[in-house]
Amino acid sequence: PISTLPKTSPEMLVLTWFGAGYAKRAPGTVGSAAALPFAWAIQSTDVPWALPVASLIAFLVGWWLSVRHDKRCG
Repeated sequence: PISTLPKTSPEMLVLTWFGAGYAKRAPGTVGSAAALPFAWAIQSTDVPWALPVASLIAFLVGWWLSVRHDKRCG
Protein backbone atom coordinates (compact mmCIF):
# COMPACT_ATOMS: atom_id res chain seq x y z
CA PRO A 1 0.00 0.00 0.00
CA ILE A 2 1.07 3.53 -0.79
CA SER A 3 1.02 6.24 1.85
CA THR A 4 -1.77 8.75 1.48
CA LEU A 5 0.15 11.37 3.43
CA PRO A 6 1.98 14.06 1.50
CA LYS A 7 5.77 13.82 1.63
CA THR A 8 5.84 17.20 3.37
CA SER A 9 3.59 16.18 6.27
CA PRO A 10 5.35 16.31 9.66
CA GLU A 11 4.86 12.56 10.11
CA MET A 12 6.47 11.72 6.77
CA LEU A 13 9.30 14.19 7.35
CA VAL A 14 10.19 12.43 10.60
CA LEU A 15 9.70 8.94 9.16
CA THR A 16 12.03 9.70 6.25
CA TRP A 17 14.44 11.86 8.27
CA PHE A 18 13.45 15.01 6.44
CA GLY A 19 13.38 13.32 3.06
CA ALA A 20 16.68 11.43 3.30
CA GLY A 21 14.74 8.17 3.07
CA TYR A 22 13.66 9.11 -0.45
CA ALA A 23 17.22 8.93 -1.80
CA LYS A 24 17.32 6.74 -4.90
CA ARG A 25 20.55 5.04 -3.86
CA ALA A 26 21.34 3.86 -0.33
CA PRO A 27 18.56 5.71 1.54
CA GLY A 28 19.68 4.22 4.84
CA THR A 29 23.21 5.46 4.33
CA VAL A 30 21.97 8.90 3.31
CA GLY A 31 19.76 9.00 6.41
CA SER A 32 22.68 8.02 8.63
CA ALA A 33 24.86 10.69 7.05
CA ALA A 34 22.11 13.27 7.57
CA ALA A 35 21.88 12.31 11.25
CA LEU A 36 25.62 12.70 11.93
CA PRO A 37 25.62 16.49 12.44
CA PHE A 38 22.87 16.11 15.03
CA ALA A 39 24.80 13.35 16.80
CA TRP A 40 27.97 15.47 16.81
CA ALA A 41 26.04 18.45 18.20
CA ILE A 42 24.44 16.36 20.93
CA GLN A 43 27.75 14.69 21.81
CA SER A 44 29.51 18.06 22.02
CA THR A 45 27.31 19.04 24.99
CA ASP A 46 29.73 17.05 27.21
CA VAL A 47 26.77 15.38 28.89
CA PRO A 48 27.79 11.70 28.81
CA TRP A 49 24.23 10.37 28.64
CA ALA A 50 22.87 12.93 26.12
CA LEU A 51 23.51 10.90 22.96
CA PRO A 52 22.12 7.59 24.32
CA VAL A 53 19.00 9.36 25.61
CA ALA A 54 18.51 11.27 22.34
CA SER A 55 18.96 8.03 20.42
CA LEU A 56 16.38 6.26 22.58
CA ILE A 57 13.90 9.12 22.13
CA ALA A 58 14.45 9.11 18.35
CA PHE A 59 13.97 5.33 18.28
CA LEU A 60 10.75 5.46 20.31
CA VAL A 61 9.27 8.31 18.27
CA GLY A 62 10.20 6.54 15.03
CA TRP A 63 8.70 3.28 16.26
CA TRP A 64 5.48 4.96 17.35
CA LEU A 65 5.13 6.82 14.04
CA SER A 66 5.93 3.65 12.06
CA VAL A 67 3.20 1.70 13.83
CA ARG A 68 0.76 4.56 13.29
CA HIS A 69 1.67 4.83 9.64
CA ASP A 70 1.45 1.06 9.13
CA LYS A 71 -2.06 0.98 10.61
CA ARG A 72 -3.10 3.86 8.37
CA CYS A 73 -1.72 2.27 5.18
CA GLY A 74 -2.81 -1.26 5.93
